[in-house]
Amino acid sequence: MESMIYIVDNISNYLIYLFIIYCGFRLSPRRNRFIMGISALIVLLAGIFNAYYAINSPIVYMVWSVLSICLFFEERLGHLVVLSAALMYFTGIIDTFSVMLIQVMMIGGGYSSTDIAWWMEPAYLLSFLIYLLAYLRILKNMKFICAI
Repeated sequence: MESMIYIVDNISNYLIYLFIIYCGFRLSPRRNRFIMGISALIVLLAGIFNAYYAINSPIVYMVWSVLSICLFFEERLGHLVVLSAALMYFTGIIDTFSVMLIQVMMIGGGYSSTDIAWWMEPAYLLSFLIYLLAYLRILKNMKFICAI
């Protein structure tokens, strides 16, 4: 069960990146479905790698994020590398900040174990709410939503 978290985390982050880039930056996906499929396969393989070794390696995370976005969108390669790295950093900061906030507020400091603790679920819920607000703002700007 715990290993599935890595796979689901990779796939959800991938969908977050695609949504923000497609809707927020209005970049066009590639027309070649084979390359788009390779992009998704890279994300799945990275999740399986992280699940197998029970780690969320920053190197694997950086490689799959940047490579998968560069394969998925038609845009200048340098622009896609910078954009995907910035999004990866932003989403990582939100997760880390919310986890640290929950640690400090609810248990008064850091937590020594690497296992999933009771405070991690509220931290991820906080991250999810921040992402949801970003999505709603993007959708509102694109006139998908009438009012927020």
